[in-house]
Amino acid sequence: MANLNKTLNEYSYDFMELYRANHKDTDSLDIRQIKNWIDNTRAILIKQRLDRNPFAVDGSWLQTLTVVGTSGTYFESTSQIPVPINKRGGEGCITLVDTGVLFAEDIEFTTYAEAKAFNNGKFNSTTKYGFLKEHKFFVKNETSAESFKVTGVWQSPRLVAAYNGESNFDTSTTYPMDQSVVDDMKNMILKTNFNFVVQQIEDKLADGVDSTSKEG
Repeated sequence: MANLNKTLNEYSYDFMELYRANHKDTDSLDIRQIKNWIDNTRAILIKQRLDRNPFAVDGSWLQTLTVVGTSGTYFESTSQIPVPINKRGGEGCITLVDTGVLFAEDIEFTTYAEAKAFNNGKFNSTTKYGFLKEHKFFVKNETSAESFKVTGVWQSPRLVAAYNGESNFDTSTTYPMDQSVVDDMKNMILKTNFNFVVQQIEDKLADGVDSTSKEG
């Protein structure tokens, strides 16, 4: 399903206007709060889809990290990477691990638990495979690469952008979700987050204590 080609800022202000159209109070929301709702709800909805079918990955969800590291028996990333959304069974939703070298050997991605026994077979002792351990990225049987392109579905698109050094992600980069996620997100935010804010406002008016927050 196609991406809507909207930025996070555009989605956030769409939801702000939706809130204002349905509620009289216009000062209780901070745009940062809405951005957090969008990030969190997107992760929940995509996780639900992957739990139903771990192979049903929409291309518009994907982002690519440039992961730098050092090589030995294992390539190991020099820093922690953002957390991917997990598929059913615990494997991170990583769709491609690539050195960028033409005709290079395929690199499989697996869980850390499975990686410990991955090369025990007669015919796969030299197979290259990647996994995550304590938020670090590893590739077994890689002795020369200094970086990898790691494509997947990540819990926080903004953390991926920051990892890649993008300073204008919210305003200039297409936010990674498709129409079906947007439709379900609208319903979830209307029913849960907006109602929670309204309840906070009613509580403030009832007891005279400001229990709302503009931090998001």
